[in-house]
Amino acid sequence: MKQHPINHSRRKWLKQTSLFCAGAMILPVTAKEHKHSKTTVTDGFSTEPFLQNVTANSITITWICNTNSYCWVEYGSSATLMGAKGIAKSGGLALANRKINKVTLKSLFPGKQYFFRIVSKPILKLAAYDKIYGAEKYSETYSFVMPDMDNSTVTALFLNDLKSNSESLKKLISLNSGQNYDFVCLNGNMINNAESESQLINDIISPCCTAFATHIPLFYNRGNLETRGPWARNFYDYFETTTHEAYFSLRWGPVFFIFLDSGEDKDDSDSSYAELSYFDEYREQQSRWLEEQLQSDTAKDASFRIVIMNYPTHHADTCHGVEHCNQLFTPLMNRYHVNVLIAGYSGNSHIYTPDDNHKYSIAIGGNADEGNRTIIQIAANKDKISLKIIGENGELKSSYDADVDALENIKSGTNDIYVSGDKICVNTTSTDAIRVFSANGILLRTITPDSNITYISGLEKQTIYIVKAGKTTKKILL
Repeated sequence: MKQHPINHSRRKWLKQTSLFCAGAMILPVTAKEHKHSKTTVTDGFSTEPFLQNVTANSITITWICNTNSYCWVEYGSSATLMGAKGIAKSGGLALANRKINKVTLKSLFPGKQYFFRIVSKPILKLAAYDKIYGAEKYSETYSFVMPDMDNSTVTALFLNDLKSNSESLKKLISLNSGQNYDFVCLNGNMINNAESESQLINDIISPCCTAFATHIPLFYNRGNLETRGPWARNFYDYFETTTHEAYFSLRWGPVFFIFLDSGEDKDDSDSSYAELSYFDEYREQQSRWLEEQLQSDTAKDASFRIVIMNYPTHHADTCHGVEHCNQLFTPLMNRYHVNVLIAGYSGNSHIYTPDDNHKYSIAIGGNADEGNRTIIQIAANKDKISLKIIGENGELKSSYDADVDALENIKSGTNDIYVSGDKICVNTTSTDAIRVFSANGILLRTITPDSNITYISGLEKQTIYIVKAGKTTKKILL
């Protein structure tokens, strides 16, 4: 049986945030030559099984066979007690006679360990009254611990823009060796255009299975490169979401995660798309859905709200796709108090704090260039959130820490208090003095407003202040 070192015990916050140590140093990675024909794992299977589409009590197991087959999952509480059988069904029929298999196991118990193996029975003939099977093929036995999405903590890893560099993918994941994380998200442009099934297997699925995906859930958030190429329309045959769309949401512990599909970078009318792209319409559809999600009780009750998409709304080179995402999504994220946007695309790896244009932090990962490959790590409990961008050699590139009180938005009347660069800005029509206190209540400043917007400078960064203006009191992280 394949052994996977998994530690799913929940740590206290101080222990949990040890995830964000720089980790062991690794050697620089060079781009791997792609050999799309190298797909065979074992007899009958082109890939190992990988976990995705997790909910509070279900998880989807996906794999690819090397011939059309009838497949199922055998699972249970131990390697010798796998008496339960999971079969993909639709409309009264087993979903057989295919290579891509996705079986959702339901009624699972959070925190419980499950053992499983995949079984393939090749279909040699499938006629109305004549069906012939080949010999059954069995994988090795794997195991996972069903995530507890109601837990008070969550840890996750985000990779982006590696452009088919499978070796770099595995090396970046290895930075977290021995550390706990609940899921991994591939946040777009992980391949160089969608060319073939063998490309997906060699560049993404197999490296992920080797690194984590047989026992830790994988989420794949499409970027603009995944929308290109002959296999682009087959992409979500391999990757499952709760909405059956490229965009979806989930509440995991204290965080409400929203995954958006930022689409192509050029205008739909660009000649390179040959009249086959409708991404403006698709992004507009997502904006309506995004507002519904942010208005939900689930989002409001979460300590933190995090949006994930490949394009950053700001701090990126101008292109139509970035501008359209900014136009559609930024007002909603500002209005409904999104805390962090996790993005890629630009290669400008950095965590940008809120300013006049975006009231949320923006964490941008690196790209495929040697020395600029990164992984973004997050850890959160109900009180605190921590983000770090780690380079491929284990170096800390950027970090961000905040507590829920510092991010809390307390507003009334016409007052608004926010951060812009290295200043606290107070937008108020009141003539009352503006007072700035330390986090423990010591009065630091008294300022008389001289216009509708008052700028308070000369304060220390990465410090929590309490600002009172008129009837508004706000705790704010500078």
